[in-house]
Amino acid sequence: MISSIQEQINIVDEGHFARWPGMLHHWTKDLIEDSYDQKIDCTNSFLSGRRSSKCLLRLPHQTQPLQIFIDDSDKIRLLRLEDARPANSLERMIQLLSEPELKRSLTYPDMYSPATQWIYASKGITLYVLDESKGSAMPLSAVSLYEPTTVDHYLTNLGGKEIMRFFSDEL
Repeated sequence: MISSIQEQINIVDEGHFARWPGMLHHWTKDLIEDSYDQKIDCTNSFLSGRRSSKCLLRLPHQTQPLQIFIDDSDKIRLLRLEDARPANSLERMIQLLSEPELKRSLTYPDMYSPATQWIYASKGITLYVLDESKGSAMPLSAVSLYEPTTVDHYLTNLGGKEIMRFFSDEL
């Protein structure tokens, strides 16, 4: 049984995304800092059009830091890992996760386009799958991780329909 925040983040760091159990705790920035015995820097950001804080946590086995989105009540709403390095092939991940609840093609100005969102909302995970025919070296452009929820809640409140922002003065 996975019992700690650090154990859950290790699943992400090691690329075992199909083993993600959904956020099991009421996660806060303080809990992550205590788990890793380090301060994490945060900046102002948006998540589904709402102001939030975005913090970064470096992981030893991933090329990009884990993005941590925190709401005004200090609750972590979403973890996102860009350029995610999976431990398994995409085919094996799909076998382990089964069919997604929704596949949603992304086009500009959606974040992470061109890709297809494979949304497993009830499992708390969304894969941003790149088109293999485009010759990408990595099968995933990003992975979003969150508490198990509905597809509609993910799309509406957890960045599922995130679009690119160009003006820093919006923050």
